[in-house]
Amino acid sequence: MSDADQDSLQEELTLGKLIMLVEQAARGDLALGTRLARLTEMLRDDDSSPGELRLLAQALRRILAGERNPDLSQQPAQFAEVLQAMLQNLLESERSGAASLADLAQSESESITLEELLRLVEQAIQGDRQLGEQLFDAMQSLASNPQMAGELRALGKAVAAILAGERAPDLSDLAPDMAEMVHDLLRRL
Repeated sequence: MSDADQDSLQEELTLGKLIMLVEQAARGDLALGTRLARLTEMLRDDDSSPGELRLLAQALRRILAGERNPDLSQQPAQFAEVLQAMLQNLLESERSGAASLADLAQSESESITLEELLRLVEQAIQGDRQLGEQLFDAMQSLASNPQMAGELRALGKAVAAILAGERAPDLSDLAPDMAEMVHDLLRRL
């Protein structure tokens, strides 16, 4: 095997492992999600990293934050193909996964206040891994549910990002009082 073939194989194996780790984190492994969020942030912001690696890091950060339809048009073909396959796996898993908190609230005629939700998020981040996984799945489902109001989808996306380790999520689509409550949570973390 030539050196170029070995390098290509090593690159493919490394990308494959990274994709598997991102998929695992996106399915609720909060500790891994936090580490990957930091890694992808460093890669994205490192001017010495190759451009395609920075684009890949940006797409992976969006996926870790709960986005399931990131723009892949700028990705090199080999990255776009692998990312698309991973996104398809995640979407299928999320569709067949546990019911979201919103679905549970509707089916059981119960509701949860934003204050209660943010307390649960804080509890999850402080070490309740099972709760964190449930909340992450629920928030991803909420963020991607077209039947929910835009503000609720934005809340789901922001909370999923926080659970994945993001400490400066986009809160611009939230009502000012909701955004302030999320900011209060972030200050406590």
